Amino acid sequence: MSFRSPSRVKSSRFDDWKPYPRLPLHVENEGLCHSAPLAWFFPHRGMPAIGKTLCEQCEAVGPCLDFALDNKISYGVWGGMSERERLAERRRRLEVRYTSGEIA
Repeated sequence: MSFRSPSRVKSSRFDDWKPYPRLPLHVENEGLCHSAPLAWFFPHRGMPAIGKTLCEQCEAVGPCLDFALDNKISYGVWGGMSERERLAERRRRLEVRYTSGEIA
């Protein structure tokens, strides 16, 4: 087993990281989440997502979900759905587009 000196180990680069695009202003302004704690929407594993109940009452839930699906956001509650629920919704939407002939 060979040992690589720290000077030869490639350092992690953060300049490749790109943040998600900014939410549309109408979603930011109309969303009930803008004043809620982030922990409600990004709970630790096994904890309930309290933010989902807030999403049920929000007028911006549809555009928020579309934003998350369009930008392939994979963490947290967006549009009232968890990561797994959004993955299932993305697959469902693709299947609808495929069966309708929109996708060849």
